[in-house]
Amino acid sequence: MRYLLFFLLLCSTAEAMAGWSDLIDMFTSSNTDDPQTQLFSNAEIESALKQALVKGSEQAVEMLGKTNGFFSHPQLKIPMPEKLQLIESSLRKLKQDKLADDFVLSLNRAAEQAVPAARSILVNIIQSMSVEDAYQILNGGDTAATDFLRQRGGSQLQQQFQPIVKQATDSVGVTQKYKSLIDQLGMMSGLIDTSSLDIDRYVTEKATEGLFSIVEKEERLIRQNPADRTTELMRRVFSSL
Repeated sequence: MRYLLFFLLLCSTAEAMAGWSDLIDMFTSSNTDDPQTQLFSNAEIESALKQALVKGSEQAVEMLGKTNGFFSHPQLKIPMPEKLQLIESSLRKLKQDKLADDFVLSLNRAAEQAVPAARSILVNIIQSMSVEDAYQILNGGDTAATDFLRQRGGSQLQQQFQPIVKQATDSVGVTQKYKSLIDQLGMMSGLIDTSSLDIDRYVTEKATEGLFSIVEKEERLIRQNPADRTTELMRRVFSSL
């Protein structure tokens, strides 16, 4: 009888220990260093970040892809290319400000005209985001998503965007205004090296920089301000950070 009681006590103790073990495992598994893995599925995290990037991209296109989107922007207005700044200075000394101003305006108009086409290019890059990318971005800094977009898709965007910019520069007469700019200096233009200047590439790079600048600003707002999280999934995921 005594051995039977001991055996039953041993069994009940083992069962209790097993129960505690299960409870401890359950508790620790729900309190990992990365709580997002418990709160949201991989698909939800990935989708929320894609929504945030698409929102930022659409906002950038809407702001910059209209008349005066670049030209009236205090930080993103496209200036005279550095290689032509000596020409600009000379023209202004000769009271030919309008030539310089018209050329700068044409650069900005070309970018404004081309920018709407960047939306589909940016969205395609965003859709290529992987689950691993999403986790790194979610736990990164205030501009981690934009940094990903810039690093992963910056060169791709420029490559696909440049032919569209070329059409825009042709449409607004950038090349003709550039020629007028040089011709006005006559013999003095020979003193300035403009042979390596690619106007289309210059506008493409400036337009791309402008787009990423606005996307970055939007990302900061989404991370910091709940009112800028325009979908339920974005509100849930970003509020957990």
